[in-house]
Amino acid sequence: MTFVWAIFTLVLFVLEPLFLHKWFHKQAIENNDKAFQVLQTMHIVLFSLSLLAIAGAIAGAHGFSF
Repeated sequence: MTFVWAIFTLVLFVLEPLFLHKWFHKQAIENNDKAFQVLQTMHIVLFSLSLLAIAGAIAGAHGFSF
């Protein structure tokens, strides 16, 4: 989960102010459907990583070990 938080923090506070905001704005003007699809895909990937981390935490709390 710390890895997911680190990605979120990096994107939100470092990459987005530096260049992602301008890049997504430019992509949305050129082809808004593709820009939305890229953004949606990134959200799905991060959400899936979050669910995986939660499932691992639940399994660990119930005594499951790898």
